[in-house]
Amino acid sequence: MILLDENIPEDQRDALRKFGFKVRQIGFEVGTFGMADEEIIPLLHKLGDATLITHDRDFFEPDWIHPAYCLAFLDIPEEDLADVARRFLQHTAFNTSAKRMGKVVSVGRSGIGLLQKKRRQPVFIDWEE
Repeated sequence: MILLDENIPEDQRDALRKFGFKVRQIGFEVGTFGMADEEIIPLLHKLGDATLITHDRDFFEPDWIHPAYCLAFLDIPEEDLADVARRFLQHTAFNTSAKRMGKVVSVGRSGIGLLQKKRRQPVFIDWEE
């Protein structure tokens, strides 16, 4: 499941759907509007196998690494969220749910910063051409 944080604007959510992604959004289809970050983590555990796409830097947190979900912080301008989320979700290192689970990532213009349980130091992955 691709889950969008409530801070993802409606036009960006709609763009992801037009790209063919089945997304659900916190505060609309899942959970409640205004949920605190600490409330979202148990929701991810309950949903299982979910990738949270957010524009909230607080989710790039190594203590929140867990095999049941992926946290993807998009560190880019709001108007580019859908395009960069699509690019992340189609990257060969992240193009399946199984490849994303257990990771916390920071997605930016120059590439993807990756945190994993076994490696507490971030790993940087370039965008593929």
